[in-house]
Amino acid sequence: PVDMDFLEFICVQELVFLSAVSPQVIIPVDIWEGLTGLHHAISLEMQRNETHVATAQFERGNSGRPKAIIGLEYLVNLLEMNLPVRCIASLLGVSERTVHRRLAEFDLSVRSLYSSLTDDELDTLVSNIKSRMPNSGYRMVKGALKAEGHRVQYERVRASLHRVDTLGVLSRMTEMGCVVRRRYSVPGPKSMMHIDTNHKLIRIERLWRDVWTGVTSVYYDVLHYLEEANYLHTADQTHLFCCHYTFLPRLQDDLNLFRDGWDNHPLRTEHNMSPNQLWELGQIHYPVDDPQDEEELNIADIDWESSGLPPDESAGVNVPTVECPLTPEQLAALKDTVDPRSSSQSHGIDIYMAAVQFCQSLE
Repeated sequence: PVDMDFLEFICVQELVFLSAVSPQVIIPVDIWEGLTGLHHAISLEMQRNETHVATAQFERGNSGRPKAIIGLEYLVNLLEMNLPVRCIASLLGVSERTVHRRLAEFDLSVRSLYSSLTDDELDTLVSNIKSRMPNSGYRMVKGALKAEGHRVQYERVRASLHRVDTLGVLSRMTEMGCVVRRRYSVPGPKSMMHIDTNHKLIRIERLWRDVWTGVTSVYYDVLHYLEEANYLHTADQTHLFCCHYTFLPRLQDDLNLFRDGWDNHPLRTEHNMSPNQLWELGQIHYPVDDPQDEEELNIADIDWESSGLPPDESAGVNVPTVECPLTPEQLAALKDTVDPRSSSQSHGIDIYMAAVQFCQSLE
């Protein structure tokens, strides 16, 4: 069967790329119209093949078609999930016009839920996100904005990224690899659990790629630079302590930002709904109770030592213990002088250097 999701993804990527280079390169009109028409045809086919879960009740009157009864509380809950009208209509099994009429009856509006940020304010927020996750794309930035409480239209996020990080947009499109998520068709959350395993190794390739691209690759490059420039010696306890003091809080903050952004970023293969939205909708339509105790899980216990597999001598990483070389009074003075979470244009390198200089001044 034809993978319509993949075709739609390729069309969008090509349209975005042509839009980015159009100020410098003349794009033939036939190419624009051909790609746009193909994307429209694919979108119509995907909409035609969507499955609908009708949750609205209908009331038959004396004449005419039955009226769809949509509760105010349920409609408000769907709006609070930041679902567009098209998605709400699909979930309820009614037309978009019906949803708009019910919104008008209850004096509700989807447009009022969008952020009123100006372009300059939006660019500032996007710049801050890009400074912490420089390799993040449209969807992750949109998710990070939503996690911060800003619901922004996709077109505005895309335009802001083009203003703030034009070169980054082009480089990501040319260097981006495709790691396909494993997909299952199940009723809702917690209906099935899947773990890909190799002895003492659990591989979650796509999520690892996203974490690496969004966060950890930045710290990988920073730490390697410090070592190559002789600013970080792994045999020096002071250097290791300052490295942990500076980068562990920053790494945790950036991982938290990535987590919140990923939970709220739109998934292309799920009609641009976020993991949080999928979870909430699944809990509403297909609730699955949590097990009361671990015995209900019925997970077979595997005795790796008796499995006949050869022992894995290289499994795991031994992280040496780093002792603080400072007295409690000196550590308090360091915290007052050097804030590891302060703003940095070099991903914390300047803060690390300041911490090392402070510690060396006490020797």
